[in-house]
Amino acid sequence: MYDVMEIKQLYEKYGSIRRVARNMKISRNTVTKYLIRSDEFRKGDIDKIIHRNSANYLRISDIITMRIDKLLEDNSSKPVKLRFTAKKIWHIVVSEGYDISYTSVKRIVRRWKNRNTLICDVYIEQVPKIGKRAEFDWGYTPLIINGVKRNYPTAFMVLNKSLYRYARVFERETNLELVSSHVDFFNEIGGVPTDLFYDNLKIVVDDAKTKKINERFLGFASFYGFTPIPCNRFSKRKRNR
Repeated sequence: MYDVMEIKQLYEKYGSIRRVARNMKISRNTVTKYLIRSDEFRKGDIDKIIHRNSANYLRISDIITMRIDKLLEDNSSKPVKLRFTAKKIWHIVVSEGYDISYTSVKRIVRRWKNRNTLICDVYIEQVPKIGKRAEFDWGYTPLIINGVKRNYPTAFMVLNKSLYRYARVFERETNLELVSSHVDFFNEIGGVPTDLFYDNLKIVVDDAKTKKINERFLGFASFYGFTPIPCNRFSKRKRNR
């Protein structure tokens, strides 16, 4: 049974059945049912908030669970596109005469996957070397100058080892400002990082797919002795999720 008190508290807080259903990940009909039964119980019209039918416990028997587990085991050896979905498994067991709801099948499938799925996210910690890597990107800084509010282009740089951050505000966002921000950054830290990463800036990268560096910027990088490296497409978006 769902937590009736939590349902009531959320409904009193938001006053919306839809919001309660979304927060608790249950249907709006279920929320409505529990609220109505809770109100009837408070008035003394019924003895229990939710009357349970003892037959509900018999529906999810060990035999049904074993049958679904067997389907899932057979499923795992098939190509991904040919594997049964939870709904298909539900149709199969119902057609075989078992009395079980689709929600219960989904719950059994989820438990089986949690027990048998070994795939998980793997993260490899990178420890950058001193002076090895830095990252550059443009951003915007809201400023009020002479009573006029405007978002000014801002060059940002960060050293990955020390996390030292540099920023400079410009009026424009052209190749001249890009080069100027780099020179100021090198002078400020008293050196030049070996690798500088860019988020596929048009001024730096001519083609994001091939990661071709702009010839003029490549000449600038060669003069100062660093390697410009464009980030993989969409890598920043994935990292922020």
